[in-house]
Amino acid sequence: MKTNDMKLTKRVVRYFGAWEAEKEERWLNQMALQGWLLTDVTSMVYRFRRIEPKNWVYQLDFMELTGDEVLDYQQLFEDAGWEYITNLTHWHYFRADGDTNPQRIHTDVQSKINVFKRVRRMLLLAGLPSLTSLWYFPMIMFSGRAGDEIIPFLIVMYILVLLAVGLVGYSIVRVSREIKRLEELGLE
Repeated sequence: MKTNDMKLTKRVVRYFGAWEAEKEERWLNQMALQGWLLTDVTSMVYRFRRIEPKNWVYQLDFMELTGDEVLDYQQLFEDAGWEYITNLTHWHYFRADGDTNPQRIHTDVQSKINVFKRVRRMLLLAGLPSLTSLWYFPMIMFSGRAGDEIIPFLIVMYILVLLAVGLVGYSIVRVSREIKRLEELGLE
C-alpha cells in the first residue's frame, strides 16, 4: 500500500457480539460522520475509505441465504433504498443516505426477535460439533491409544475446544437475553 493510500483507507479491529447489532450500527454511523465509509468486514477487521463526512445510516440483517436467494435479497433492499455493502458469515451490511430518512429494515419488535432467533439457531448448530468433541479428547488420552508424545497436543486442543464452547455458550446466553428483552418490549 502506498503512503498516500494509507490516508485514504484504514482498518479498524473491533469486536461486536451477535447480540450487539444496534451498537455496531451506531458505531458505523459515527465512523461515517467522521469521514470513514465502510467498504468491507472480515472477522473483527473493518475496512474504511476516506469520504467527506456524511450522515450515512447503517443497518445489519442476519439471514442464511444461498445461490439466487442472495441476489433477490439484495435487490429487495436496494429497491427500498438500501445499498448492499458486504456480508460477514450470515450478517449482511447495508447503508442508506441518512438525509433521505430511510425506513429501518426491521421496523417492528417481532422481526427483530426473529433475527435473534435465527442467530441463536446458528450458534447452537455451530457449537454442537465443539460440544460433542469435549468427550472425544479425554477418551483418546485415557484410552491408552494415544502415545505420550501426542498427549500435550491433545490437552492444548481440549483447552481450545473448551474455550470455543464457552464462547458459543456465552453468545447463546446473551442472544437469548436480547430476545427476552425484545419480547418484554413487545408486551408494553
